[in-house]
Amino acid sequence: MKRARKLPFVLSIAETEALLETAHRLAADPSVGLYRQAGSARRAALFETLYASGMRISEALSLPSGCRASRHPHAAGAWQRRQTAARAAA
Repeated sequence: MKRARKLPFVLSIAETEALLETAHRLAADPSVGLYRQAGSARRAALFETLYASGMRISEALSLPSGCRASRHPHAAGAWQRRQTAARAAA
C-alpha cells in the first residue's frame, strides 16, 4: 500500500503580496544600517526571483554567481540534474 504524500505548503496571493511588500519596505528603510538594508534588498530580490520564476529555493541558491547578476538566470531542471549526477557517478 502506498503511503500518502504530503502536498507542498503554498502561500495565498494575499500572503505572497504581504511578504513581497514587507521585503521591499525593509530594503528601502533608511532607519536601519546600510549592512542590514543590503541584506533586506538581497532577500527581496530572492523572493521576487522565486515568485516570478517558480524556482525552488534550492535551485535559486545553487545558481552560479555569474548567473545571479544576469537578467535571465537559468536553473537546471530535473532532467539536467539527473544527467549531471549520472556523469559524476560514471
